[in-house]
Formats: sequence, C-alpha cells, structure tokens
Amino acid sequence: MITQVRKEKFESDSTLCCQERNFSIVTNFGCAKRCFFCAFANHRLKWEKQTIDWDYLDWCIGRFTGPKVSVSGGGDPLFELKENFSTLETIVAICHKHNRQVDLHTNEDLLDKLAMIELLGFHQVVVSTHTISEVRREELTRLLRFSRARVVVVYVGQSSDWIREWIRFYSFVPKLTVRECRGVVADFNKIRQTLQDEFPQVRFLADGDYNYYFMPDNLVYEDYDATKLAQKFQRKEKKQ
Repeated sequence: MITQVRKEKFESDSTLCCQERNFSIVTNFGCAKRCFFCAFANHRLKWEKQTIDWDYLDWCIGRFTGPKVSVSGGGDPLFELKENFSTLETIVAICHKHNRQVDLHTNEDLLDKLAMIELLGFHQVVVSTHTISEVRREELTRLLRFSRARVVVVYVGQSSDWIREWIRFYSFVPKLTVRECRGVVADFNKIRQTLQDEFPQVRFLADGDYNYYFMPDNLVYEDYDATKLAQKFQRKEKKQ
C-alpha cells in the first residue's frame, strides 16, 4: 500500500534532488487514440481526475537537478488543447521560472494545433508516430520551422524492413527513436542488433523507467506504474 505524505508544509532541503533521472509531468486529459499497446489503458490512476497542486509542482521543479523535464501522458497532453492550454502554459511557466527547458511528448494529430504549440514554447516536441504517413511528414516539416523535434516509433514486432522504411521516411527529422514497448512481447534486442549499425544516428531505447513521474494524484513516483513513491520528492511537515 502506498502511503500519501502530506504536502502542505515541508522542510527545505536542497540535497533532496535528482541526479540521474529525468522528470516527467504525466497529464490525464484524455486521448483520442486507441493504441492497443497504451501503457496507461489499464493504469491504476486512469480514472484519477487531475487537479494539479501547483505549489507542489513548483517545489519539485525547483529542486530537480536532472537532465530534462517533460510533459507526457497519461492521456495525451494535447488532447482537447484549447480546454487544457492554460494548464500547459502554467507548467511551462513554472519550468522557465526555474530556468528549466521542458519537452512535450504527444501522439496527437498536429496540423490544427501547431500555432498553439508554438505559443507554449516547448524546448522540443517528441512525436510518436506508428505509420508511414504523408500527413505526419507535413506536420513534422511545419513543426521543425519553430521547434526542435524527435520522432518515436514503438516497437511491437514490426519487421526490420518496415522499421528500416520508417527510419528512411522520417530521416529529415534530426532525432529518431525506436522504442521497446512495455507489456508487449517482441524481440526488441534482435531488431536493435539488426539495425543499429546500419542507422547509428537512430536511438534504440529499451523499456525502462527513466524518469521521476509526477502523476495525476499529485505524487511523484519512481516508476510509471506508480507503485513506488520517490522519497526525494516527499515534502515533510515542519516540526511545531
């Protein structure tokens, strides 16, 4: 059982910070996609209504010293973007307050959202795409005019020929990642060994928890499944 730590009052201890992991703010706005491999589809916090504790998030970002901060899902951070724009705007503002750049991870269709994405001022937009699509190519071409970008495909057993074609199709994007899928049995090591020498510029990323996760229940966990609280981000009550 996970014990929630009260966060209203806390000790200031600058030694409680992250040195090795990134920090991911996991939104739960919803998602228009129905990816069969979605890691959040059966998550225990799937139905957690999200009301961000801004004071706590500000505190966490202030003491985080790891490499990157990102906004991800959950659902998709760009789902119902007009409705959720102010939330994303506040997240970016908090990160900038602490001189931290922040990345956005999304699987949404982008053409009608590019203007608002540009206004938000993310450092990099990481786009998941699991098709070889001319529409996606156009979206990414326009995105690259104002933002850094990375394109990710989740490996769920596609043939090496299909992955090779995907890499070549999106090769105009400076950063490409082939990522192992959580919960799906597929020989990721085989595809990595087959293609990494041919495409040394492509990142082949094994499944793992590379972040601290600020989840929709306003707690920070060491794992995406939200089973282990990250003690470095638990605020302690002041002694009376």
